[in-house]
Amino acid sequence: MRWVWLVWVGWLIAGSAWAENYDALRAGIVKVTTTDGRIGTGFVVQIDGNNAYVVTASHVVEGEQNPALTLYQRQNDPLRGQVIHLEGGDPRGLALVKINGNLPSGLVALPLAADNVRPDESIVLIGFPLGGGAWMPVVGQVGTPNNKDMTMSAIIEEGNSGGPVLYNRQVAGVVMKQSGEKTFGKAVPISIVKTTLENWGVVVGSSAHLPVTMPATSPEPCRLCPDMVNIPAGDFWMGSADNEPNADKDEKPRHKVHVDAFRLAKYEVSRAEFEAFVEATGHVSGECGIWDGKQLVIKAGSSWRNPPSFEQSGDHPVVCVSHDDAQAYIRWLNQQTGFTYRLPTEAEWEYAARAGASTTYPWGNAVDDACRFGNVADQAARQTFKDWTIANCRDGYVYTAPRGQFLPNGFGLYDISGNVWEWTCSAYNTKNGYDGSEKRCSSAGLRAIRGGSWDNGPVDLRSAYRGGYNPVNRDFNLGFRLAQD
Repeated sequence: MRWVWLVWVGWLIAGSAWAENYDALRAGIVKVTTTDGRIGTGFVVQIDGNNAYVVTASHVVEGEQNPALTLYQRQNDPLRGQVIHLEGGDPRGLALVKINGNLPSGLVALPLAADNVRPDESIVLIGFPLGGGAWMPVVGQVGTPNNKDMTMSAIIEEGNSGGPVLYNRQVAGVVMKQSGEKTFGKAVPISIVKTTLENWGVVVGSSAHLPVTMPATSPEPCRLCPDMVNIPAGDFWMGSADNEPNADKDEKPRHKVHVDAFRLAKYEVSRAEFEAFVEATGHVSGECGIWDGKQLVIKAGSSWRNPPSFEQSGDHPVVCVSHDDAQAYIRWLNQQTGFTYRLPTEAEWEYAARAGASTTYPWGNAVDDACRFGNVADQAARQTFKDWTIANCRDGYVYTAPRGQFLPNGFGLYDISGNVWEWTCSAYNTKNGYDGSEKRCSSAGLRAIRGGSWDNGPVDLRSAYRGGYNPVNRDFNLGFRLAQD
C-alpha cells in the first residue's frame, strides 16, 4: 500500500478547503489539560440539558478527577470537568468526562460514523499537537483495520491523543496513545467506541435543550458538494429473470446481492460542475464519439464543450467524458471538499435504480410511462431519427435535457433512466455475464455503464439492462453520477 505521510504543521493545509470544511466541528472538540501538565484532546458526544459529556483517551486523564476543558467558544476561560468513566491499563482505553453547567451557546455534539472506515479512505484529525493552542487539522488515510484498532498515515504528536478521527464530518475513531516521539498513527475504531458508550448509557450525538448553532467563524456551505440521497442497506435480486422479455445473456444469472448503506447523487454531474473542474485544473479531455450502430465514430473538434450534433447549457448533464475524465474530476472534488466521492459499483447502481421494486423499469412495468420519469427516445426524437425504436410518449426533448425535469424514482433520484448513460466503477465481463465484478470497483478492463440515455428506447431503459465501455472512450450520450460511503 502506498502511503502519503502528512505532518501536523498547520500552514500546510490551513488554507485548503479540505480543512475549512471541518472548521464547524471545532465547536464540539475540546482541549483537555491536567494539573500535572498532560495535554490531550476530546470531543463532545452528548449534551443533556445544561450538562455535556466529552470522550477522550483514558491515559489523558488517568489519575486526574477534574481536568480543565477548553471549548472553542471559551478559549480564554476553561471549564472544569469530572471524570465519570475510565477504562485504564490499555492504550485503547477510553474515558468520559462530564461538564456540569455553564455551557456556552453553540456547543455541538459530534455525530458518530455508522461503521468502521474502510482502508485507503481519507480522514481528518483535529486536536492540539504538542499542546498547541490552535484547533490544528491533520489529514491522512486509513490503513488496514483489525478488530482492535485502525492504523492511519498520519503522524500523531503528544496532544492529539483522545481526539476524534473524522470521516465525512463524523467521528470514525479516537486517537490512541503512542509509544515513542513520532509513530504510525493508531485509533480506536468507531465500533469499539460505540459499544463502550452504550455500556456507559451515553446517547451519542444528542444536543437536547441547546441551540445547535455554529460559531460566527463557520465556513460557508460547501458550494461544490452535490446533493446526495441516503440509500439504505438491503438485499435485492440483480439481473433479469429467465422469463423477462428482451433480457440479454449478460444480465444472467439473476442473483441476490446485499448492498451496504451508501449515498448516491440526486442528479448526474452537470456541464457547469465539470467546467469548474476543468477551469481549476486545466484538465484536457479528448474528442468525442457517436455510436453508428457498429462502432464508435470520433467527431473531429468535438468535446464535452462541443458535443456532436447538439448544444447544452450548464445545467445539462455533462457528456463526452471518459471513465478516466470522471475519475480525475472525483479526485479534484475530493481534494476541494474534504469528502470522499466515487463512482457507484454496478450493483449499487441497480439497487438504487430499483428502489425496492422488482419491476421491469425503475418507474414500473408500463413502458409508455417512460416520458414522465426520464428523457428517452420518444415521439419527438422519431421526427429527427426516423428509424429509432421509441417509447410511445413525448418528453419534450430530442437530445439531453436539463437535470431534474422529470419525476424521481422511489429513492428520490432524478434521471436514473434516460438523459445520459452513467459510468460505474465495476468491470464488465463480456462473455459470462455476472461473475462478482458487479459488487466491486475495478482498475482494469471494460467498465459497466447503466441507465440508458436520450437516444435509447424501451429495451435499454430496463433496470437490468447493462453495457460495457472502454474507460478511455467518450460518447455524446455518456456521463456520470457520484456515490459516497
